[in-house]
Amino acid sequence: MAILRVRHNFFLGVHEWFKKNGFTDIHTPILTQIPLYEEKTAFQLKFFNHRVFLTQCSAFYLESAVHALERVYNIGPSFRAEESKSRRHLAEYWHLKAELAFADLGDIISFAEKTVIFLAKWVDKNCRGYS
Repeated sequence: MAILRVRHNFFLGVHEWFKKNGFTDIHTPILTQIPLYEEKTAFQLKFFNHRVFLTQCSAFYLESAVHALERVYNIGPSFRAEESKSRRHLAEYWHLKAELAFADLGDIISFAEKTVIFLAKWVDKNCRGYS
């Protein structure tokens, strides 16, 4: 129960942070016509007699949307069909991705650091007492 509450509050914090910083939440598809990386690491499905893949990342969609909206983000599931000898390998996970237009590497690093700090403080403040 505590993990579900922390996850819920974390997502609230993500949306609050990006809203506060002028970002638009872009909902991207889970089924895509092409894999982001290579086919051997993508889950392939037959969908109405067409070959599709489970998304590996929202990058294609965010990189297109950032040109129109300047600040975009997505938090959603991603899937990787990579073989592993570890039980800890994740084939399905949630991915937080953001794109900023007109930013250099320093701007991106600074924003990423501020994001992590904000979310750590948010979870600490809003999730005390969950056990």
